[in-house]
Amino acid sequence: MERKIINDDPMPSIYNPKMSQWECYMFGNHPEINNGFRYRPVKGQAPGFFIRFMMKICFDCTWVKTPPLKQDEREVMPMSS
Repeated sequence: MERKIINDDPMPSIYNPKMSQWECYMFGNHPEINNGFRYRPVKGQAPGFFIRFMMKICFDCTWVKTPPLKQDEREVMPMSS
């Protein structure tokens, strides 16, 4: 998914994609510990059950479905100048 930059406004804006509710705690990291890498894919591009299961077996990654973040509800984020 590409980011769109709109230049017709006096204040430039960036349109960020909405993020998925799935969150991956990578390489041994767990929600209780949260001392490592976390990955949150773009909405609609989260992996299916089989991929999540194989990531758990091979790389000790934990996938957790969380409520959506408030920032995901915003569609336009103004750029600071």
